[in-house]
Amino acid sequence: MLAATFVVIHTAGQTQVENQAIIQFTDEGIFVDASVRNQLDEIYESMPVGHIITLPLVQRRIIERNYDLAAHLSKERCRAIEKYLMNEGVSTEQMTIHHYNWPWPSGDFIGTDSDRYAARCIYSLSVVRAPNRALQFTASNLDPIDDQCESARFNNEFSIDMEHSNGLVIQIPPFAFESVNGFPIDVSTINIQLCSYQNTLDFVLGDVCSNNGKQMLESGGMVLVTAWSADIELRLKKNVQMQLFLPKDSLKPDMMAFVGSDEFGITNWNPSSADRVSLQTEEEVWEDLDSVDEEFWGEDEYYDSPFIRDMQGYVMTVSDLGWINCDRFYEIETEAELIVDLGRNEKIAVRLIFKDINSVLPGYKIDDYGKVRFEGIPTGEEVIVLAFGEVEKKLVMGSQTLQLEKEETIRLALVDTNPAEFKLKVAELMR
Repeated sequence: MLAATFVVIHTAGQTQVENQAIIQFTDEGIFVDASVRNQLDEIYESMPVGHIITLPLVQRRIIERNYDLAAHLSKERCRAIEKYLMNEGVSTEQMTIHHYNWPWPSGDFIGTDSDRYAARCIYSLSVVRAPNRALQFTASNLDPIDDQCESARFNNEFSIDMEHSNGLVIQIPPFAFESVNGFPIDVSTINIQLCSYQNTLDFVLGDVCSNNGKQMLESGGMVLVTAWSADIELRLKKNVQMQLFLPKDSLKPDMMAFVGSDEFGITNWNPSSADRVSLQTEEEVWEDLDSVDEEFWGEDEYYDSPFIRDMQGYVMTVSDLGWINCDRFYEIETEAELIVDLGRNEKIAVRLIFKDINSVLPGYKIDDYGKVRFEGIPTGEEVIVLAFGEVEKKLVMGSQTLQLEKEETIRLALVDTNPAEFKLKVAELMR
């Protein structure tokens, strides 16, 4: 193993304090492998903001024994580490490449006029520890291609039972509303808009994702419920609850209620301790129907079912309107990491769509040059990487289907499209 030394310079008043750490390269290695990467991450993250890491890239004994080899190793290692740090969100302005004690701006040392001279230089790299980048997910800032929303009008004096065309049902008791400021309302007509997203195609066309920060969620369905009367926005009164029914062919046992809020540039989901999810199985429905005496089923009799709908699904009990999600944290055995390079810093949404998991994740920005990361995702899954947004007043998109490996970097090319074509292409990708 070869050892390289980090020299960390701390400035306190007029005093400089040097700390040293050893980073191991494989013998004559020039790649940032997992071992080198872990050491770089640990040392960089432990540095105070604004301090400097100086990295000599070859040992003195190698320089004395074989100068040409040392020059080659230092140059290739400098190139590899610079690329890795850029992928981690460190800008080139925070890196300086040195030939002995003469600093060169990062990125300028390759392809100089004096190639022969450059080939015999011994390189080192200095990095300024920058503040951690605020988490910001990619967003297109476009209106949803298909918002999946339906509206209806109800009498405030009666119970509300509203069913979306995709099967989602909400039930609200009478006199359940007040203004969003907490004032009583004296109205008889309530308008309700119900937006329902039940599968990954819905998620993409409605531009919603299934994540809690960087954590992956598997969704049983997302809902946005809003209510108003005249120009007054409404909410549920305190201690009033709304029930939702999400019909499903298969059920997951550990689903939770999540509520959505605007965070990190998107709608982010956080667990709600005030709300709950229960499972309504097909067996339960049939057992209840079988328990009814056969003599009951007369022509004029009405069976008062205890279920919102006599079918299998999730039943949610929630205490407010707004964004509501039936989700669970997805268990990941082996984590993968994917970097998507768009090659441009535009308002482009980048999404990771799982073929066999009901989940769509947003990528988050790691630099100002179009690089986006997904992490904490399961290996071995077939996914679609989809990018879309508006460039020069035109809708653009790019996609790639792949199987997630432990680490991967891809580059997406964006092409012009239109909303109708976009819907068709996305639907084709998900077949």
